[in-house]
Amino acid sequence: MYSHKAIKIARPFLDSEEKKVLKAIKFFPQKYKTLICVGCGPAAYFNLALNKKLKYVGIDPWIDLFKHRISALHINKKLGAVFFKRKIEKLNVVLHKFRGPKIFIFTFNIANYIPDLAVKLSKIVDKNDLIIISTWSKTKSAINLRKKYFTYLNRLINVNQPFDCSLKLNLNKMTKELKFQFEKKIIKGKYNTCLFMKVLKNE
Repeated sequence: MYSHKAIKIARPFLDSEEKKVLKAIKFFPQKYKTLICVGCGPAAYFNLALNKKLKYVGIDPWIDLFKHRISALHINKKLGAVFFKRKIEKLNVVLHKFRGPKIFIFTFNIANYIPDLAVKLSKIVDKNDLIIISTWSKTKSAINLRKKYFTYLNRLINVNQPFDCSLKLNLNKMTKELKFQFEKKIIKGKYNTCLFMKVLKNE
């Protein structure tokens, strides 16, 4: 999310995603300790972590773009928030500091841009962790909104290589490649589709 207008355009998706995230937490109740938001931007889901008294870890390769906005929200270590540019497969270096069940939220279709996601997930999750993966639905409304969002984004950033708005992530195929045991639920909506997975066992 690079501007307030970009957020405004994506709002139908984001609102739908947030409702599904709350459903996932209710569907898989657990005494979670940490919320890890991948593709966090300016601290997405920090308020959720705060309300549920969870530690917050934000992961985003573009985190430097959001430092000013994060600072303006007065988010700091006293509130249990830390931010990393680190790739998810390298999270083990820091995750050992956060004990207990975790919620991993892959927000706003970020999972679509992570190669070999199943392999990387298998290396970082533990028993009782909850994984939430949000991606675009394939409805006409979602296709039109996605096109509008990326058209604006490419014009705003003005890059030689436009952002790829294609959908490469196949949720069913990805889950078959996972190396851990899990219980899953998929909820499809007008704008976004969410996959919930509760880790039952990871060797």
